[in-house]
Amino acid sequence: MPITIREFKSAAELNRVVCRYYPQVRFITLLKRSAVWFSNLEELREDALEGTLPAKLHEKRLACDLESRKQFAHVVPIEQFDTMTARDLASGRMLSAVNCWYMDNKESLEMWNKYGRHGVMVQSTVEHIAHAFNRMSPTDDLPQVGPVRYIDFADDDTVELHKSYDAFVRAYLKDKKWAHEKELRIAHVNLRQNPKGFLYPCFLPNLIQAVVLAPTASENWIRLVQSELTKRGLAVPLLRSIFS
Repeated sequence: MPITIREFKSAAELNRVVCRYYPQVRFITLLKRSAVWFSNLEELREDALEGTLPAKLHEKRLACDLESRKQFAHVVPIEQFDTMTARDLASGRMLSAVNCWYMDNKESLEMWNKYGRHGVMVQSTVEHIAHAFNRMSPTDDLPQVGPVRYIDFADDDTVELHKSYDAFVRAYLKDKKWAHEKELRIAHVNLRQNPKGFLYPCFLPNLIQAVVLAPTASENWIRLVQSELTKRGLAVPLLRSIFS
């Protein structure tokens, strides 16, 4: 049973090539553990707006909290209403974990420089990712996969109020200044012990459709990657960067 695909429905969208860059150690961990790392939104500190709400929607939420305070102050402590939205957003950031991909198979020298001479780019498709995960237990919910929606956090007023209470809706919203990332996310709920995130098992033959090595990859690294792929029965293309 594939995981839920958000937004995408057409064959072109489902077959869209996506990629993720890995540093050497993380890539070897992916292969050896057959598991991907999900980071809590709280850990993605490059963007302080992760898991929060656009300003106008945030104001609506505060207004709702005030109305609730007027109606139920006789049965619930007032301070509970004063921090209701803040606590909801904080909880969502701690419990929502994501694994991020890029909806573009074009290589980037900037990314290769960031991930080092032994960096690796894994290529897949939206549909293959959707078939790469199973439940960890009979009671475990499946992750979801879908595109990030980029909006103007200062001025957007298009997100419906009732949807703002869903932490997963918030996990797929980012400010428009990040739109160049063209991000695809796999999101899941983190109910585990590690506050930073967790490893989630995956089926590598679906997740990995091709592997691209950095332009500076050494011959020893190329042989090691080929050996690791062969050990796991992954008969996928092993390519050198177009910048090699």
